[in-house]
Amino acid sequence: MSDAPSHDEREHERPATASSAWMAWMLALLAVPLLYLLTLPPIFFLAMPRKLSYGVPQRPPTWLMIYTKPYLWVAEETPLGYPLNKYGAWWRAALE
Repeated sequence: MSDAPSHDEREHERPATASSAWMAWMLALLAVPLLYLLTLPPIFFLAMPRKLSYGVPQRPPTWLMIYTKPYLWVAEETPLGYPLNKYGAWWRAALE
């Protein structure tokens, strides 16, 4: 008998590149939302206008309000709200 894989066994083997591509996509699907959640607080506090206009705080830029909408949804509608609020407060204190 030969030690070579049979024809049936070779049909079911997946090339290593397909497996690597799948893992890369899985990593990206996990990393992108995580990076968004971790980078939003510093971006928000750095982009917020700090000057008062006639004693009234200035409104955040429109792009910033749009950018924060998914973060606010996660913070308000999921159990991640408490840790995200603490993390945001930490960034606010660090950047003041």
